[in-house]
Amino acid sequence: MYVTRPLSFYKKSEEALSLPPPEGPNSGILVIQDNDLEPTSCFGLGQYHEVKGLPFPQNMNLELFYRSGISLNRTTRYHNVAFIPVLNQPLSSNKYYVIHLHGKKRGAVRSEYKLVLYSDPRVLQPVVTVKIVSTDNQCSNHLITSDVRLTTWFGLLVLAWDLRVYSSLREAYINSREEDVETFCFYNSVSEVPLHPLDISDIHQEFEIYPRRSKVTLRSGFSAKSVAEDGYPPRFLSRRWKVSASTSSNDSCLGEASGADDSLRSNKPEFKVSIANKCSGSVVVGKWYSPFMFIKEGTHRTLKEEMRKSMFYEMTLEQKWEQIFTCENDGKKGNTVNVDAVVQKEVVVIAGWEAMVDDNIMDVAENFLWFNSFNNVGEKNSVGLSTAIVERMKWEQEKVGWIGGKEKEFRVKKVEEFEGSVNGWKKFGCYVLVETFVIKRLDGSIVLTYAFKHSHQLRTKWE
Repeated sequence: MYVTRPLSFYKKSEEALSLPPPEGPNSGILVIQDNDLEPTSCFGLGQYHEVKGLPFPQNMNLELFYRSGISLNRTTRYHNVAFIPVLNQPLSSNKYYVIHLHGKKRGAVRSEYKLVLYSDPRVLQPVVTVKIVSTDNQCSNHLITSDVRLTTWFGLLVLAWDLRVYSSLREAYINSREEDVETFCFYNSVSEVPLHPLDISDIHQEFEIYPRRSKVTLRSGFSAKSVAEDGYPPRFLSRRWKVSASTSSNDSCLGEASGADDSLRSNKPEFKVSIANKCSGSVVVGKWYSPFMFIKEGTHRTLKEEMRKSMFYEMTLEQKWEQIFTCENDGKKGNTVNVDAVVQKEVVVIAGWEAMVDDNIMDVAENFLWFNSFNNVGEKNSVGLSTAIVERMKWEQEKVGWIGGKEKEFRVKKVEEFEGSVNGWKKFGCYVLVETFVIKRLDGSIVLTYAFKHSHQLRTKWE
């Protein structure tokens, strides 16, 4: 779970870069570009906004680029990536997860073109086959579309097949290990490792970014090295490169998120609630952002929807009082009420319906916990949460006295006495403090709510 800090704050005080993230496990800092970038001109590239220093902002579209080749063969290569600060590290460490975004629009990532020539249409034996595959072949789980065309060329039947492969997954680059290094003619060649889902426990997915100048032109740039001692970064990251930035229609709306407001949280919501109401109004007492790698939506999405999907989710912590027991005075109760209620400790809601943990899909390998809800017609909605998020949520709750454990429920059993005159009350209600994490998309729509009920925080009301 990440808080945000404006880039201008670090420009004014570089010492602040050494400050650790907020207290607690799996905590990080996102940097918000709050000043306009100055345009940079470069021959052959036109005008672009260059990111000239660290830390990198996360509310901008960043494109890594470099030039290779000589003379007429000199070309500029681009990689649309996201640099997400490593959890539990100060920004001064310059450690990042590097996420592959599959092109500017996160769409086409690979194209294959097959040209097959036939000497006789009645004999389907190809004379020549030409196949061109781009270098980006590190993805899995693709959506495939094809376009088949028949034409003639010098009296021959030509079949042209354009196969485009798309990927809805945005995965992490990983450093190769020593065993992936091959020696060829006294030259060490590093085999590229396929993209992986982000695993924060894998140090080989962490990169340290550092400034690097060209030895010839002395122009500034960046390079990356593996945080793991036995790691070797992908070739394009280990060379010198620059970063351009553009405004993101979705992620540019990242706002202030300071984590939990301990002062506001300790005050509790105002206990002004009618017994006729099941709960009080909610008060926001904390705010974070979570990168998309920690939250998975199981709902089917079209390619267009995936391309528009934001890089981040908003997470807020809300407090309210929720009714767990109520009764009315029938004239026989006197001045005492026996409260007896069984309350769930945790309640997860997806699409308006209570969700349960899917024991069949624990996704232990990727450290995800999946929740399923079913509406009144049996329609299923699924959301996966990284165990890193769940661990942090529970830490936030235990910090203020919430009791977890194996038991899924707690029982409230006590006697309450009315201090007024006999038969001076008509209704009685008992309420528990509920703290709820609300996970939203940046368009404001709710993905999931995760409520924790505090057995040690009870209030009663007489009417």
